[in-house]
Amino acid sequence: MFARINIVYERRENALQLPRAAIVDADGTQSVFVVAEGKAEQRAVRTGLANNGWIEVSEGLAGDERVVVVGQGGLRTGTRGQGGRRGRTDRRARRGPVEGQVTAAGVPLAAILRGRPCS
Repeated sequence: MFARINIVYERRENALQLPRAAIVDADGTQSVFVVAEGKAEQRAVRTGLANNGWIEVSEGLAGDERVVVVGQGGLRTGTRGQGGRRGRTDRRARRGPVEGQVTAAGVPLAAILRGRPCS
């Protein structure tokens, strides 16, 4: 028999998190678009742990910004408006626990029950 296991290696309480889809990854730099005074503004962010479709944002946001989660590809800093084809801003960052996890599938169940290392 085989099992699937999750090992939580780190947990952070009250972490600022965004949907993973909100993160724009270009040339190794991560950023998000926020709407400020009716205009899109691109902000660099530093991310951390991720799970269940949410990713921790450790730097770059205060937590009260409206963040574009769909349509960031067509946005540029200064683009006016919110919603429509240029982007949807119905999400704010949330605060809550986030865990770093490792998942292993196909682990022999007998090895788990005996506490032996798996090869």
